[in-house]
Amino acid sequence: MTGCSTAPNIERRRNNYIKLIRWHIVYLYDLLRNNPPSPPEGGYVAHGSTLLDMTTLQPVRLSHDSSEFGNRQQIFCSPDVIWALWFAILDKSKIRVTENGCVRIGHGQKRIKYYHFDLPAESKGNPPFTEGMIYFANAKEFPERHPYPLLDWFDAEIEEWGSANPVIPLARLPVNPTDFPYLDRVQFRL
Repeated sequence: MTGCSTAPNIERRRNNYIKLIRWHIVYLYDLLRNNPPSPPEGGYVAHGSTLLDMTTLQPVRLSHDSSEFGNRQQIFCSPDVIWALWFAILDKSKIRVTENGCVRIGHGQKRIKYYHFDLPAESKGNPPFTEGMIYFANAKEFPERHPYPLLDWFDAEIEEWGSANPVIPLARLPVNPTDFPYLDRVQFRL
């Protein structure tokens, strides 16, 4: 078999991911250089939104989810910036449903991430992507975790966290669809 396109796609995704990380570093440095805070205990989490000017993240749920956790009136975030980026670029006003997820198995250098991003088949010709914002917050302000007991057997977690209280973001990063490293892997089969 000749002309395999897997390697160029992997390389492009890797380059997009590196570009996104560099933007994070440059943007956060620019934002925080005059008054750099100590990193919060517990680290950072990311919240993606198409709303570009939020000063406070509010626990408002406007859509429905298939899980009890996903239907709570809370702010959703993730320690995984890729999943937050999905929500930052997804224009939900153009679609009726989406299926997506991020599962982490293991910790540290041995961890593995599994993602899925699925949209309605009819949106393939006009994908519902737009510019958005990733908001960074203190992880300690998001005490709720998406429970999925079966994953405990595998030292795994759905990386969806929540807070029922308003949260003031520490920083924000403007993004667009080309920043999403898995844009060419989005499925259109719902």
